[in-house]
Amino acid sequence: MALALADLTGLIVASRVFELWNRTTVPFVLVSWLLLARGYTRQRRLVRSAGQDLNQVVSAVGAGTVTAALVAVRTPWVANSLLNAALLAVGLLLLARVVLLGLIRLLRRAGKGTEPTIIVGDGSAAGQFARAVTRKKQLGLEI
Repeated sequence: MALALADLTGLIVASRVFELWNRTTVPFVLVSWLLLARGYTRQRRLVRSAGQDLNQVVSAVGAGTVTAALVAVRTPWVANSLLNAALLAVGLLLLARVVLLGLIRLLRRAGKGTEPTIIVGDGSAAGQFARAVTRKKQLGLEI
């Protein structure tokens, strides 16, 4: 939920900074945000990084930019502002993800937001896995 709100805020701020608050804003923000939303429902990774999200962010903002450019095809001055807004949006979205994911790691290390985990099996492999998970609190698993 926090990631979705951060993404939406970043897109709106980027479009507003470059005065795209007209008919190009809606396609830019909406298409980009809907494409980013696909990532919110995917299976969670244990240790997520902003670098892993780079491709998703760039492609979503790129699609939003192309859609907005098609809407504003008769307004040549919009192209430069749209490109600047897209670059700013990518930067803001990646910065927001770095901050949010850092907070998640801090909370997990403090024991908040962990998920109960059951290890099926016994023996040395299960013991090694349990010790590894216990040492790496940032995974958010509680045995």
